[in-house]
Amino acid sequence: MTFSVAANYGFSGRRSVVMTPRAAVASSQPLATEAGVRVLRQGGTAADAAVAVAAALQVTKPCMTGLGGDAFFLYYDSATRTVHAYNGSGRSPAALTLEAALAAAAAAAGAAQDGVPRAPALPDLHPLTVTGPGAPDAWVALHDRFGVLGRGEVLEPAIALAQDGFPVAP
Repeated sequence: MTFSVAANYGFSGRRSVVMTPRAAVASSQPLATEAGVRVLRQGGTAADAAVAVAAALQVTKPCMTGLGGDAFFLYYDSATRTVHAYNGSGRSPAALTLEAALAAAAAAAGAAQDGVPRAPALPDLHPLTVTGPGAPDAWVALHDRFGVLGRGEVLEPAIALAQDGFPVAP
């Protein structure tokens, strides 16, 4: 079966369509998907399942996701019919001030070559452009606000995969 939404979005894929009256979990790794399904079967919410999948991906597919990276989510709360958004991009160091960043940018830029003043900007590989990872905080924020299971229950499938090992797919 070919799934096509080309008429509206210009996209056509060969993945099968999944329809369910209750819930669905999808990821790029079957064991991570199973972790999310397992959490849902235990009575967890979509937030619990999302964290379980993300944690399992840390183990089964670490090159595609990471605790050292960022995470963003949209969460639909059916009880309030509200979409909640979270920006889990990394944070700057707590002691970094705007003045310090501007001074470092000005020093890095040096004098304008043509005499035209430019806004100071930090080079891409400057130490002050490094941020702390945002993914762990995003997981915690999502779970704390919308999760119902304990954090240990949500992370247990990933912990088991890490401790017991897992088959590597082609």
